[in-house]
Amino acid sequence: MKEEKHRPEDNSRPFSRREWNAIQIHRFYLSQKWHRYFSIEETVRSWLRNYSQEWRDRQMKKSAQAQLEEISKHKWIESEKAGCDLGVAAVEDWIKNYAHMWRKCWEGKDKSG
Repeated sequence: MKEEKHRPEDNSRPFSRREWNAIQIHRFYLSQKWHRYFSIEETVRSWLRNYSQEWRDRQMKKSAQAQLEEISKHKWIESEKAGCDLGVAAVEDWIKNYAHMWRKCWEGKDKSG
């Protein structure tokens, strides 16, 4: 099951739920800063032009760090069970058996920051 994509009213570009939430927050702050209503089209243009790349880079970094933490935990647990350091084998096991579930869970979290 893929993550639901959200589109602006003109259907021009799909966004993940996390990104769409960040865009909505961006819309709020634009409205507060400029003391006026911003359409979703104006907001998306501003988001794409000024913030989207930085936001995406930050999300990728957070995701990679969190994933490495999970892999390290798995490696430690499985190595303890085996009584020796499993090294790359434990990493491959995590990727094969748990990466898809972890990704689904991670992407479902509502962390737009």
